[in-house]
Amino acid sequence: MNEQNNREAGLLDYLLILVKWRKVILTNFLIALALGVTLSLVLPKYYRATATFLPPSQSSGLSALIQNFSFDVLGASDISGEACLAILKSRELREQIIAKYDLMKVYEEKYLEHTLKELDANVVTAPEYQVGIGVSTISSVSLSVIDKSPQRAADMANDFLSLLEARIIELNTKKARNNRIFLEKRVAQNQQDLQAAEDSLRAFQEKYGAIEISAQSKATIEAAAQLKADILALEMERNILAKNALPSNVSLSKLNTRLSAMQHEYEKFYAENTQVQNGYEVLLPIRKIPALALQYFRALRETEVQNRLYEMLVPLYEQAKIQEDKTIPVLKVIDRAIPPTYKYKPKRAFIVLGIVAVSLIFCLLYVFYREYLENLKQRDAEQHDKLLALTRAFSFRRQHRTSR
Repeated sequence: MNEQNNREAGLLDYLLILVKWRKVILTNFLIALALGVTLSLVLPKYYRATATFLPPSQSSGLSALIQNFSFDVLGASDISGEACLAILKSRELREQIIAKYDLMKVYEEKYLEHTLKELDANVVTAPEYQVGIGVSTISSVSLSVIDKSPQRAADMANDFLSLLEARIIELNTKKARNNRIFLEKRVAQNQQDLQAAEDSLRAFQEKYGAIEISAQSKATIEAAAQLKADILALEMERNILAKNALPSNVSLSKLNTRLSAMQHEYEKFYAENTQVQNGYEVLLPIRKIPALALQYFRALRETEVQNRLYEMLVPLYEQAKIQEDKTIPVLKVIDRAIPPTYKYKPKRAFIVLGIVAVSLIFCLLYVFYREYLENLKQRDAEQHDKLLALTRAFSFRRQHRTSR
C-alpha cells in the first residue's frame, strides 16, 4: 500500500513540475514546431524516377539454323542479369551520364571522383530474383534516379538503359566478330580438306575400281566413319563454346562428358574382339578388314568426316555473320521512366516530428534539472552551491572556447 502511495505521489510531483514549467515547455514546443516547418519548406525537393527492364535472353533466335547441334554454341547473348548490374556501375557508363548532364555543375563538385560518389548515392538498382532448384537468377531490374529536377531524373534513368543496351550490343558484336573470323578460317580449311579427301577417294576408285567387301566390313566402315565425323563435329562445338564460356559452364561439362563416351565407343572399332549384340556378330574389328578394303575405308571415312564438318560449319558461319551485323534491341523495357509529379524527399512530417521530439526531450531534461537544483538548495545548500559553480565553470569554458 505504501509503495502504491509513493508511486502515485511521484507521478503527481512530475505532473506538478510540468504544470509549473508549462509556459517554458509550450514556448519550446512552438519554437521547435516553427523551426521544423521552416526547415522542411526551405530544403530542396528531390524526385525519384524509375525504369524497369528484363535482362537480355541468352537463347538465340536463330537456333533453327543449328538445330542438329547439342547446344546453341554461339548464343544470342552471354550478358546475364549480374553482368547488366556490373555494366550499370562501370565508370565508363557513369562518366558518360556525368558528361551529358553536366553533373559536376549540377552537384556543385570540383572533382570527378566526388561527382561519381554523388551520382552513386542518387542511383539505386533493385534486382528481382527468380529462385530455382539450387540456383537463383535475376528476372528483372528496377533502376531509379533521384534528382532535384523530375525531368532530368527520368531522362537519366532512360539514358542509363540506352547506354546499357548499346554496351551489350557492342559486346555481342565483338563476340560474333571473333566467332565469324574463327569460323571463316575453319570453313576455308574444311573446304580444302574436303576437296583433298574427295580427290583421294576418286583416285582410289579409278585405280582399283569397285571393291567387293562383306556386309560386316561395310557396316564397320560406315559406322566408324559416322562416329568419327560425330566426334569431330562435337569437338568443334566444344572448342567454339570454350572460347565464350567459363570452364565451369554446365553445357561445356556435358559436351566433354559426351565426347569422352563417344571416343571410348570409337576405340572399340580397333579392339581385337568382334562386337556382339544379342548373340550375333555385328561389327568386325577394323584390324580384321582386308588391307585393300581398309584403304577404301580410310578414304571414305575422311570424305564422310569432312562432309559432316562442312554441314556443321556453314550454318554456324552464317549465324555468326548475321549476329555480327544485327543491332536489334536486346533489353526488354517493361516501364520507361517518366517525370514524377510528387517529391521523393524531404519527408516534411518526419523532419517536423524529429525536431519537435528532440527539442522536447532537451527541454524536459532542463526543467527537471532546474527542479533538482531548487530541491537540492533546500536540502543541502553547500552541495547546491558546488553543483551550481561546476555548471557555471563548464558554461564559462565553453563560451571562452567559442569566443576564441
